[in-house]
Amino acid sequence: AANLNEIYFDLNRFLFDKDDDNLELYLFQPGKKKVQGFIRKEYDACAHMIHLPEKFGDVDEMLAALEQSIKADTPSMRFEWFGATVFPRNCTSNRLSKYMNSSSDGLDITVERGGPNDQKNKGAFLKTFPKTAAAAGFNKNGKPSKANERGWIVYRNGTLTVCRGNSKTIKSNAPSPGVFDGANKHEPENNAVVGKMNIEVNSLQELFCAAEALW
Repeated sequence: AANLNEIYFDLNRFLFDKDDDNLELYLFQPGKKKVQGFIRKEYDACAHMIHLPEKFGDVDEMLAALEQSIKADTPSMRFEWFGATVFPRNCTSNRLSKYMNSSSDGLDITVERGGPNDQKNKGAFLKTFPKTAAAAGFNKNGKPSKANERGWIVYRNGTLTVCRGNSKTIKSNAPSPGVFDGANKHEPENNAVVGKMNIEVNSLQELFCAAEALW
């Protein structure tokens, strides 16, 4: 089975480094909202955020793009927060140019990451975590998963929650387009929680093993 901690070494270290536990992790699409993920991690008095507005080719490609972003897109530390909106490489969405045009160097940037060069691990996630891959929208043989298999993951404050259905609509006054478009999109409606577990997750592998057991 694939060991995500080794494949995505820098991402794993960034998320689960034991220096602090200020991590909020929201993965995959919540209902019909136009977001695929949002991460917030605080360190050195800076809130580092990553927003995934568009779907990647598969979960491996998404994780590879996050791994690249962790290494390439680093805060200037001049501000209390830093955001990277990460699109798939060669993205054809018309949203990309809107984000690029409002990108602010060193503070709220838009980048393209991932791509075919990172596909040596293609299919590894789906083989190891089939239910979670289906929740992300991917099934065997490259087919999309069924609507009733799709869902999203929330991990924060020592609680892992897997959800299906709809998320709450929370109004925001944050600047848009930008990284904050990914915030507050994954709060599940009361009937959308499929499973919940109190767990102190220490690695990517542990996160997805626990999620796989909850679907």
